[in-house]
Amino acid sequence: MKIFITGFMGSGKTSLGLMLAGKCASRFIDMDEMIECRSGKTITEIFQSQGEAMFRETEKEVLNQLVKSCEDLVVATGGGTACFFDNMEVMNKNGTTVYLKFSPELLFERLRDDVQHRPLLAEQKDLKEYIAASLSEREKFYHKAQHIIRVKDGDTNEELCKNILESINNKKKGIL
Repeated sequence: MKIFITGFMGSGKTSLGLMLAGKCASRFIDMDEMIECRSGKTITEIFQSQGEAMFRETEKEVLNQLVKSCEDLVVATGGGTACFFDNMEVMNKNGTTVYLKFSPELLFERLRDDVQHRPLLAEQKDLKEYIAASLSEREKFYHKAQHIIRVKDGDTNEELCKNILESINNKKKGIL
């Protein structure tokens, strides 16, 4: 089985994915890390030197490579992966998709001290406004996920893993 974890930047896809992979006895892949290894550059450097369009092309190639794998995988996608090309449809067709749904306010709290490491945030004058607007635009893609997990302040990764596994084991689209 392949599980694709989607959601806005800063939603904890990597740390949660690592834990979930351990519980599922699956290999964990962070798409951003895979892209960085492949290119020899950080995501920020890719955005600066080649632009977002080239990054999104590379992201699509990496996703297509992952769906062809015979391994059981838990994949932490990039925050925008679900929102470009037909990536969300590819993930839904080839695995189980999980959207970590955060409020804009909680995302702001999680991201405000990490702006310098996130190329799409670095130039924003009003971070709160940018997060709310971007999340609003992206949710039409995120909501195509087979499982939507609402994240509240104070939720632990252990609780979120439990919710994800319960939703997947119920084998129907769900919102927890």
